[in-house]
Amino acid sequence: MILYHYAPSRGAEVAVEMYGDYEGYVQTDGYEVYDRACDGAKNVVHVGCFAHARRRFHDAHRNSKKAGSAEEAIATIARLYRVENQRKVYKDPQEFAAERRRHWNQF
Repeated sequence: MILYHYAPSRGAEVAVEMYGDYEGYVQTDGYEVYDRACDGAKNVVHVGCFAHARRRFHDAHRNSKKAGSAEEAIATIARLYRVENQRKVYKDPQEFAAERRRHWNQF
């Protein structure tokens, strides 16, 4: 499910209230308030997005004078993006996971 919720405040209390008794994964952008909100939620696993993770590696690569692991991380994320671009819409999450593994093993 994708949920968009507007609130005039950007505080953690808005997210905590929305979570209610939800249990599962919550994917958000890099805004720190979600870390605090998820830490206080029972049975909620906070997951980020690769766009925000990739940005940090890109910044590290740009600011470093040495080639290294930042480039490897950026290349790995690029491979994941290619896999995601090739996928079709799946109704069954298990089928999607199997297809993702199949594509990943081709790299």
